[in-house]
Amino acid sequence: MKSVPSGYKRKGTVTGKETADSDETSLQVGQFEQRRTEKAGRRKHPGTHTFGGNGAAWPAPSRGYGFQAACDIAAKKLDEMGRHAVIAPTVTISNSLHHGSYPGTLSLDPRLYMDYLTSIARGIVSHGFRNICCVNGHGGNGTPTDMAVMDIVTRYGIHISWVPYYVGCNGDFEAILDTQSNIFHADEVETSLMLALDESLVDPCYKEAKGGNVQKGTPHGRPGRPFTFLPFETRTETGILGNSYAATREKGEQLWEAVASHLVQALLDPELWQ
Repeated sequence: MKSVPSGYKRKGTVTGKETADSDETSLQVGQFEQRRTEKAGRRKHPGTHTFGGNGAAWPAPSRGYGFQAACDIAAKKLDEMGRHAVIAPTVTISNSLHHGSYPGTLSLDPRLYMDYLTSIARGIVSHGFRNICCVNGHGGNGTPTDMAVMDIVTRYGIHISWVPYYVGCNGDFEAILDTQSNIFHADEVETSLMLALDESLVDPCYKEAKGGNVQKGTPHGRPGRPFTFLPFETRTETGILGNSYAATREKGEQLWEAVASHLVQALLDPELWQ
């Protein structure tokens, strides 16, 4: 599959003329590689942020391996279009307090996570970047990333925004998936993505696993309901939310193409940098 590279090559550096003169730059700053054994199998969980446009693209923490791939594939597509991206190192641990009951979970306090992102941004800004887009791959990062973005803007006077790595993919998910209409957790989407990336990281028991009573039409999140903090075990005993049994490598290849294409579109959208 052309969309998923067999190996990743970092192009450019955070400092130096090549980066300073690039029309668009991506800095991958955060990625949490977490091995968690669930009924769906042994998986690495990714999460990423991205910075761009005389600025950078920076992947934020959580499930690392897969979301790094999203940024790397998007960067390769941008490179082919003559728009160059620099991928920075990934943040290793982020806000996963809601997963705390599952063995192997590590988490930062949300305030520490926010300060961590702000500190990383300070370093990136010191190298001349002024436009930043964070590409996030972990639900627990949303609210503290919102707060970090506000802090970074008020401290450094730069432009920063963030998007989920699957930005714009809702229609593709509906068309590609058999048992879901959206992305959840260790589900038909994520397991398919991992099968396409590296099948050896997925325990074959995913073929019999599901969780959380997810089906076609089940909405992502809790739309229209008051926000509260709910530990993940209140939604799924195993950590799986969705239907990993329906995952296939073929779906993963289609999903990677959709993820990378929409991420590139988002990074090239002039409104993102206004």
